[in-house]
Amino acid sequence: MKNLVALCLFAALMVGCQNPYLGGYTGEREAPLAEEHPVLVVGVNRADPVQWQSFNQQLNAMRDQHALLGSATIVSGSLLRDTVAAEAARELGATRVYYSFAYLDSTVERQSDEYYHRGSNSDYDRFERRTYDTTRHWYEYRAYFFSDAPPAELPAASE
Repeated sequence: MKNLVALCLFAALMVGCQNPYLGGYTGEREAPLAEEHPVLVVGVNRADPVQWQSFNQQLNAMRDQHALLGSATIVSGSLLRDTVAAEAARELGATRVYYSFAYLDSTVERQSDEYYHRGSNSDYDRFERRTYDTTRHWYEYRAYFFSDAPPAELPAASE
């Protein structure tokens, strides 16, 4: 559990404000697509066996028909919607993105707010501290980015 939190904090520091998929991306990049360019996005929860099986069939068919630019594996403390995947695809020059996600775990984070305030019946400031717990749910995402190009032919086996 501690390793998960440390990994997530490190990933958040490395990624900053950029699209989370781009922080974990490895692969080729093409020229970015225009913002209005349509991107096919297919997403599935790996916990649903029927959807997961259908997703794998579609992903394998996509690999046979289109060039795989690259992939990303990330851990996020929030549910990433299709729009986030589409934005990453546009920046990578991909016209299709297939992603899956799985719930990993949750963490409870204790936070406190400290402040001074003056009461209505007093001339003195009073220190107050409010402590509360928040629960974060963590998800692992795997995304595959494809271009419109046909897949590269396999190199001939050396004799």
